[in-house]
Amino acid sequence: MVVADLNLIHGARMELGSQTEKTDDKGDESANERKPCDQNRDNTVPASTPQPILHEPTADQQQQTRNEQIKWFWDRLAILLIFIYTAFSGFQVWGSRDQEKRTLRAYVFVDEIYVDGLDTPTPEVSVRIKNFGQTPAYDFQSWGDMRVFDQPDPSFPQPPTEFSGRRGPLPPTKDTVTFVHMDRPLTDPERTQITNGSAALYVYGEIRYRDAFGEFRHTSFRGLIGGAAGLHGHRIAHDKDGNDAD
Repeated sequence: MVVADLNLIHGARMELGSQTEKTDDKGDESANERKPCDQNRDNTVPASTPQPILHEPTADQQQQTRNEQIKWFWDRLAILLIFIYTAFSGFQVWGSRDQEKRTLRAYVFVDEIYVDGLDTPTPEVSVRIKNFGQTPAYDFQSWGDMRVFDQPDPSFPQPPTEFSGRRGPLPPTKDTVTFVHMDRPLTDPERTQITNGSAALYVYGEIRYRDAFGEFRHTSFRGLIGGAAGLHGHRIAHDKDGNDAD
């Protein structure tokens, strides 16, 4: 009887141990099954950051933008037109001022040149100078010289830096006469050459003055008698060169 009970107890223990091993095996299997899930969970890509939602501008906002663009355009156009108008007005003022100077300033030129005593050793040349402008010529001065040349297109000496004689105003529409003499007597062969045209007596000089606007002006003059110009009584003809003015 006792032996039977012991066998019964031993069988129960064996069955309990078998159940325990099965439970452990199932636990291991559950752990193994869970590992891939855990790995998959570790490799899961995190969710992206949500992007802001862009709203289309309303009709009022679009109209306001167009109005601002139109205002910017007209503002810039107005600035450009103001600049053009200012520049044009300045040019007109400068042009009118320049035209005023040209109209009112003094213009001093040689009016006539005559020679007397050409048949003597001491001819005298009179140069009539006139102010053709509408305002006086201030600090007026003139200088002249004459020489005989027997070749065409001769070289002439430059006028001196300072003119001798007094300075003075020459009123508008008025004239004055300056006299020019040779620095030596005219020889008989020279008078003959002037008469037959193989030589010419040249008269040349310069006029200096200041106009009413403060500008310094000059007028150069040159004339001849005899040579290519021939003889025309007492009148000296203007040369093709040497007559300039500013």
